[in-house]
Amino acid sequence: MRNEAIRINMYYQSFTNFPNANIPPTFKNIMIRDVKGKNAEIAVEMRGLPEIPLHNIVLENI
Repeated sequence: MRNEAIRINMYYQSFTNFPNANIPPTFKNIMIRDVKGKNAEIAVEMRGLPEIPLHNIVLENI
């Protein structure tokens, strides 16, 4: 099990500095709400790319 309750990660391996795709996907217009959890070391991890950052991500009642 991972340590994050919510994870959005454009780097496909945990410890890489380069994406594993020629054309990385776009993450945008995401809403996450009403989430409860226990024992996660990290509540939320989000990692975009410098050339394709994350856009319009909403976290509500987390």
